[in-house]
Amino acid sequence: MVHSRMNPDFSTINVESLKKLKTYELPPSYHLQDEPGNGCHLDAPGYPTYFTRNVYTGHGNCPPYREGRVTQVISFEGKLYVTRWHGQSDQDHIKLLRRLWKPLAINHPRTRLWMTAVYRHMAHCYQDVERPEYGRPGTLIFPIPGYKIAKAKDIKVSVNASAEEVEAAKRAQQAEVDRVNALNEAERIRAERIATPENHNAVRFIREFYPALAPDLQQIEKPGPEQGDWWTISAKRPSAKECPGPYRRHPHNENGCQFCGRYPKKA
Repeated sequence: MVHSRMNPDFSTINVESLKKLKTYELPPSYHLQDEPGNGCHLDAPGYPTYFTRNVYTGHGNCPPYREGRVTQVISFEGKLYVTRWHGQSDQDHIKLLRRLWKPLAINHPRTRLWMTAVYRHMAHCYQDVERPEYGRPGTLIFPIPGYKIAKAKDIKVSVNASAEEVEAAKRAQQAEVDRVNALNEAERIRAERIATPENHNAVRFIREFYPALAPDLQQIEKPGPEQGDWWTISAKRPSAKECPGPYRRHPHNENGCQFCGRYPKKA
């Protein structure tokens, strides 16, 4: 059988809770998005967002606003179960999704692949509450990248400058170097205080799904390689022949297949 995102692994869905939701009859002029998958980037493997399907009108738009009107469903065993509707708060929507989710074990192969993807995506990033961005905690990159390190300004003198002017310029240049070095040292000390494993963005993000996570120091230092994202919704990695990746041909380009993670064989 050809592997497909259209046949997702429902073992991560609490079917008992799903069947308690309201069912939905799709109006004749409406349709669902072609494949399941409204999962936000890096949602945990098997999270309900990977199974939801948007409801569209005959014009391809979201149904117009009316309190309670259905906008998103999960299709299971021939029925459509309502997971989102107009007037539902984001908080209530998140609570509903959490009730539907049956997390894989934290050491499950799919979970480990997901965590590697999170560590890779958030490599060298730490939460920086001291420097908020757009009303939220900012992001500190550590080690501090070169473009963030202050550079001393050059103090220039005229070719016709006197000896006294040259000496004054030298003193000014040294003062400028000392000033910048002090700034960089202060920033280094501050960054080292913030850049702890517990404060790593990947650790903080994964703990939203798996609160008991212990920071992986090796992944923080050097995250693992890209391995596709089949783990989001599939029980196992498809073979190259089964994979529904672009053109169903592997490997299809030098960057490898985004779904199964296979790379071109070197000659």
